[in-house]
Amino acid sequence: MENKLKRLLLRSLLSPNRVSPNLAKSGSAAGGFTLTELLVVVIIGSLIVSTLMSLVVELVATEQRESAQTETQREMKLAMDYITSDLRQAVYVYDGRPQRKVNGALTTDSYLDYLPNSIKGAAYKPALAFWKPEPLDPVEAGIPGYKAAGCDSEPEARKKECNNLWLQRRTYALVVYMQVKNDEDDPKWKGRSRIVRYQFNKYSNPSTFTRNSGYVDPGELGAGGFDSWPWSGPENCQTSVKCGRAAAGAPAGGDLVTLVDFVDLVDASNRDNRNKRKPIPPIPECEEYNTANPEASTYLMQPRNTSEDPPAFYTCIGNANLDPNGVYAPAARSTTDGVAQDIQIYLRGNPLGRGSAKDKPIAPMRTRLTMRGVIDKNVVAR
Repeated sequence: MENKLKRLLLRSLLSPNRVSPNLAKSGSAAGGFTLTELLVVVIIGSLIVSTLMSLVVELVATEQRESAQTETQREMKLAMDYITSDLRQAVYVYDGRPQRKVNGALTTDSYLDYLPNSIKGAAYKPALAFWKPEPLDPVEAGIPGYKAAGCDSEPEARKKECNNLWLQRRTYALVVYMQVKNDEDDPKWKGRSRIVRYQFNKYSNPSTFTRNSGYVDPGELGAGGFDSWPWSGPENCQTSVKCGRAAAGAPAGGDLVTLVDFVDLVDASNRDNRNKRKPIPPIPECEEYNTANPEASTYLMQPRNTSEDPPAFYTCIGNANLDPNGVYAPAARSTTDGVAQDIQIYLRGNPLGRGSAKDKPIAPMRTRLTMRGVIDKNVVAR
């Protein structure tokens, strides 16, 4: 009997289908999990997965923001390089001071008063304007002169103009760079503002010497023509027939193209939010700024900063009202006085509008160059 009991006990211990007494009472199978255990595992797993997912999402968003910052900075640099290259061709740069027109007297007018109305609105903030030579091939333009008769076949009123084009092979174009606030309803532009380039060419049809409406050639106005454009003595050549040819009429047309988007902008729509985060740069002032008499400053700022909103695109241009000794003397200054124009350009981008990029302006860019043009001024280095 004793041996028989030993064999039964040994078989029970070695049997794979053995059920514990406690589980046998409840009728449960061996090796399972309770519902509570499963819920705990699911909750812990969910927390781990969600944490990892949020970390991945944040890493992706950070990478996108940094990429937007880098891309915006790259575009600002390309825009700055383009503006600088364009400016190096200038023969005359406006410094924003009042123009000299009637009998050499200073006025409150500026070149802006003689541009098309379409770019005179408050949304347009001009920061740089200059005249540059625009190459013109008389043959490609279809201008007579290469034929046997040459310019002599032209009417007397156009003979001189024809000869000049064959001799000079260029005209003057007025170029203006402006910052424009983007329309939120226009899906074409994603940033807060952009820079546009306006170019006012001489001819709409060179082969017939047809000029663009409002264009007055500063080279035809005599000494000081660039300085006083479009005036000649007491006459506004856009409206007066006394300038030697038919009046040019109201200015219209011109090439207006966007140079770069995602330019920073501070105005009433975001000023308060910017002030809370304190990322707004200080109100800029050009070097050697004369607080008591801004017009006598060594450098003049365009656009003039008269508000609490620092511009994101502006220039500091050497004041041509200073004599060679740096003395402010606009009334006594002749149109051939002045100093070599030193020009500084500032540009600040903002990637806001690029994916998940935040309203965070990038570090402003700056470039500086000295103009080589000597038209309407006697260049004297200081």
